[in-house]
Amino acid sequence: MTDRRARTSLILIWLSSALIACPTLIYRQLKVRVWKDHTERWCDGDWPVSIGSDNNVTTYSIPSRTAYYTTVSVVLYFIPMIVMTLAYSRIIMKLWMSAIPVAKMDKRVEAQARARKKVIVMLVAILVVFAVCWLPFQIILLYSELRSNREALGDWYYDLTFAARLMAYSNSALNPLIYTGFNENFRRGIQRVWHCVSCKEKTNIYNNGYSYGHSYGSHDATMPTSL
Repeated sequence: MTDRRARTSLILIWLSSALIACPTLIYRQLKVRVWKDHTERWCDGDWPVSIGSDNNVTTYSIPSRTAYYTTVSVVLYFIPMIVMTLAYSRIIMKLWMSAIPVAKMDKRVEAQARARKKVIVMLVAILVVFAVCWLPFQIILLYSELRSNREALGDWYYDLTFAARLMAYSNSALNPLIYTGFNENFRRGIQRVWHCVSCKEKTNIYNNGYSYGHSYGSHDATMPTSL
């Protein structure tokens, strides 16, 4: 991928992300509740409510919110899962079909084959971790929006939602560990960054210690004079 194409891809990704998040920016409102001893503030959705009637019973629904979160779930989870599964399957098939017979394999070709297989294992691991980490949150999200019974959910739902969010966000912490374990270049980059940070910390400690010792020595030298 050329630099120009990479920049274009990054710009498109950021614009798409901003576009998808726009409804949340529009309908999220700051809520305020004043208690006797404190004021409570939180952000919550203020989506348009549709009022209907079913057998002389008033019903409430939020079709715009349901459509939005269902679309987000499909676009940001299920479609990427399908695309990545198809792409990785095609890569694995290509690698399997282009396998070199053992009798004709020298050390250089064998090293290349091992490197390619390692990359495939890394990609599959990233896909599986992404699917496992985000699936509980998607199930909870779709259940809350598509359920027929619109009564208020109990405390179990909020506890489960917190656990699902924690699991989903942990995906961002697990990806660097996967890259470090399977990708030699990424591991070397991490080592270089860690080395730079360590050197910077040592330099700061040395400078702070030198400044402290220097000022302390000056203080001792000037004390008799001031007295």
